[in-house]
Amino acid sequence: MSLKQARKLYVLERLCENRISNREAASNLNLSVRQTQRVKSRFSKPDLDGGISLVPLLTLLLGLPVKTAVATSLVAVVTTSLSASSSCIRKGLTNIRPGLFLETATTAGAVAVGIPAAFLSKKVPAVVFAIIAFYRAGILLS
Repeated sequence: MSLKQARKLYVLERLCENRISNREAASNLNLSVRQTQRVKSRFSKPDLDGGISLVPLLTLLLGLPVKTAVATSLVAVVTTSLSASSSCIRKGLTNIRPGLFLETATTAGAVAVGIPAAFLSKKVPAVVFAIIAFYRAGILLS
């Protein structure tokens, strides 16, 4: 890594941690504020969803059952989302009404799917997850 790349990485890390403003980062990177915002969004955007990469690791490497791995993945994703959303709420970047509607719909969907899933064989969640994982991989690769 060159010195210029290391400096850019340092500035972007500070920007993502909200230790410097977009304007300060733009002047340090010799970019416009809009270009800096675009770079920040690409820099902070994960390459893969947590569940897509976490479930296979838990099942293949640690030998956990698929249901346990999916539940663990959901807990990790929800925890990460909650910590990020609390920061956005404090900054006033979040519209609470649609968030509450989506939260209610998500909870209802989880209950509607979770109850029947408890009575399915162990292979059904694995097959469904595999289909979704291959679909998401196709999207990421295209």
